[in-house]
Amino acid sequence: MVAFGLTLRFIVDGGGSVIFTVLMSWLAAIAMAPLVDRSARRLKRGAATIIVMAAFVVCVVIFVVALGRLMVDPLSQLIARIPDLLDSVPAWSWARSTLSRAASSSS
Repeated sequence: MVAFGLTLRFIVDGGGSVIFTVLMSWLAAIAMAPLVDRSARRLKRGAATIIVMAAFVVCVVIFVVALGRLMVDPLSQLIARIPDLLDSVPAWSWARSTLSRAASSSS
């Protein structure tokens, strides 16, 4: 029973990243299987797998580029506003402490 507990602890603590990697690989294989099977009718299975993986990588790159373009403007605006935000922190904290004192004195 102790050995089982120690093994379970190792799997959860030390082997968590291995389990995650194996699980993600298994899910990727399940997702790619129909496309690879269909492509394997005309190509060798290895070539079909490489083509499907390459297409997946291209789609991920396109997604990241598109998402990156959407994120550049808001992030640049946020970075430009950081000095103003930092200047407003003392005023915000003063107003908050004043309001909390007023609320506690009226109660």
